[in-house]
Amino acid sequence: MKVVLTQNEDLTLFELQKASNAPLRTKTRAYILRLSSQGWKIEKIADFLFCSNITVRRTIHRWNKKGLLGLWDKPRAGRTPTWKPEDFSEIEDLLIQEQCTYSSAKIQQKLLIDKQVSLSQRQIRRILKKNNIAGKEQNNQIKINKIKN
Repeated sequence: MKVVLTQNEDLTLFELQKASNAPLRTKTRAYILRLSSQGWKIEKIADFLFCSNITVRRTIHRWNKKGLLGLWDKPRAGRTPTWKPEDFSEIEDLLIQEQCTYSSAKIQQKLLIDKQVSLSQRQIRRILKKNNIAGKEQNNQIKINKIKN
């Protein structure tokens, strides 16, 4: 079982394989397809990538059936978020405009009163960190500094 890729498909898979924001499984699948198109056998690909032969075969079958969309996993079941990104963008704007320190408890209160969003202080700190807002906690205060990449 061998994959035949056009030059555009190979380039797309290469870029996907190197993308920093793509999920690891998707990158691995792109790599599997590129190796297969270069003539690697299924067993050799599986040994090289430390995965099973079945994984390699499934990836090739998914590619043949669905193309590029077959490389991504389907969305999985999970709890729906209790907050919206807009809620935190407003909080971020407020923190940047006022240039003062807020405790996660104060942010929690503000979200509850203004947006009717109930989150724990720990979750608030996690979300701020995920949104690249560095918090320096001193006596439970969060001083906002935008992380520069």
